[in-house]
Amino acid sequence: MAVDKGFNKLILGTVYKFEIRPVLRNIHFEKGNLYATDTHQALKIKNVTENKKFELTLNPYTMMPYSIKGKLNPRYPEIDQLFTKHKFEYSTEITVNDLKEILPLLKKNKGTKKKFTNVELIFHDDKLTINTISYEELKKKNVGSLVLDKNILNTDNFKITMSNDIFLNFVDGYLAYAKTQEEPLSLKLKLANATTPIIFENEIIEFLIAPVRVGGE
Repeated sequence: MAVDKGFNKLILGTVYKFEIRPVLRNIHFEKGNLYATDTHQALKIKNVTENKKFELTLNPYTMMPYSIKGKLNPRYPEIDQLFTKHKFEYSTEITVNDLKEILPLLKKNKGTKKKFTNVELIFHDDKLTINTISYEELKKKNVGSLVLDKNILNTDNFKITMSNDIFLNFVDGYLAYAKTQEEPLSLKLKLANATTPIIFENEIIEFLIAPVRVGGE
């Protein structure tokens, strides 16, 4: 197996140590790929082994195989279907420099025990507007905003809302990987509509973030 160590931060940020389903506290190898999910986000790192029949579930902290009553490879959720379930009609390129612009905005809006935070992605007239939102006692407050000029395929006027901290995990994790590369790849941002997951992908990875709803939004 050859998993780039630059992805360690992203992998560990995707696996939730206290997930109520124990199997999801692990990473999974199948079909030549690495998978991780906490049901709100999902990561696929492609072609980490040439053996497409190799299958193993590991604790990413101890790197010990996960087993139930001595049985290795307990059933892991089928994640591949999440990346192909919807018809993704809208897309735009997200560069490493875009992520570097986005990172401070997300860090400023990081959630705490007393407040939860979201991000709104608004697609309008070949512009991608990113608004960071905090909620304290369900009162909505716009914390910050960033506008990126983007050529958006089949652009429409709608917004999608997702967890600030999950988006932060992806941006911070991918930038950690990018630092290890001479020419890090850009990503394609894909989505179907405002109620389906958003996906970031290139030839190396796919990362999915599920949308969220707050109150009457």
